[in-house]
Amino acid sequence: MHSINASNGSEEIQHFDNYKDGYKLPRNPNGWYAACLSKELKEAEVKPLSFFGEELVAFRDAQGKAKVVGAYCPHMGAHLGHGGTVVEGKIQCPFHGWQFDGTGACAAAPFAKRTPQSARSNLDGYITEEVNGVVLVWYHVQGKEPDYHVPEIPEMDLKQWMPMQHFTLTFRTHVQEIRENFCDESHFAFIHEQEGPADITWNPEGPLAHHHSHLTWKYFVKMGLTDEKYRFTCDSVFYGPGVLVSRTRGPIDSATIGLCTPIDDEYTQFTLMGTSRKVFPGLNWFNRMSLMKTAKRDVLLEGEIWSHKKPLEKPIYQAHERSMSKFQKWYEQFYDGHSQQETTPLRVVNS
Repeated sequence: MHSINASNGSEEIQHFDNYKDGYKLPRNPNGWYAACLSKELKEAEVKPLSFFGEELVAFRDAQGKAKVVGAYCPHMGAHLGHGGTVVEGKIQCPFHGWQFDGTGACAAAPFAKRTPQSARSNLDGYITEEVNGVVLVWYHVQGKEPDYHVPEIPEMDLKQWMPMQHFTLTFRTHVQEIRENFCDESHFAFIHEQEGPADITWNPEGPLAHHHSHLTWKYFVKMGLTDEKYRFTCDSVFYGPGVLVSRTRGPIDSATIGLCTPIDDEYTQFTLMGTSRKVFPGLNWFNRMSLMKTAKRDVLLEGEIWSHKKPLEKPIYQAHERSMSKFQKWYEQFYDGHSQQETTPLRVVNS
């Protein structure tokens, strides 16, 4: 495995030498996904993005609202994320000065007798919402409107909680692989060093699903502290395929937001935002650091497995592994409207 640090230092791309993948699933399930963190999208900035197998750009309009549109100018194909600017809340092409509003509609074409207004002259526009410090973008293969939304997370702003930290990793795997991992009871004993399989309760509710589990922090396990008072309860909500909010209560209270976004036919971007409840001044920083350090270490271990494993049509689930099949049945709804054309297997890569 080779780890490459991006220039901004916040992203690590994991490359594997013998990766093969045979997923028969569409690469982009319908739902809300993270485009970027709010703090990563400055006023008057054009941010290039690569998601869903497309080149996109994000910018803020005149009201400061985040917008995401296709990256290529329909005039002559210039990439708006490289040299493009924001002019009075509109994104301007660096090549010939064409301007587009937050919906992608052409708003100006210098020297033209009249502004082009056909569908060909517009950029693809994406529905966006900004919540919990994240710019979310709605993806639907048939262009349908959102049928659910991600709510505000109170822990983001409460003074009794530490400021959110985050890390971003990119793995060569399918977005569903990352999500269903949370419902794999058995792996908690081997990746997360629990005493045994996690005790998971799974309750789907339309495009949302509620997940409840009990666990013991692995460092407590190593010290032999496995009494009930050292156990945690974890309550999580899946908001479609791209957003997972988890709250853990116990000796240390924590909250995390897990974000998965398909990049292309090979890669998925994973971002974890995390915070812990303040207890004592000397422990607050340590608790949050331990939370994020442990989470990143575990995700990297899982990522190496995701990127090498073969998806099986009929896995041999055991009696205690009841949540996986329940999760997969719930997840099927996010492929509604996809055709066989979106089920191209990943390429074999030798890096």
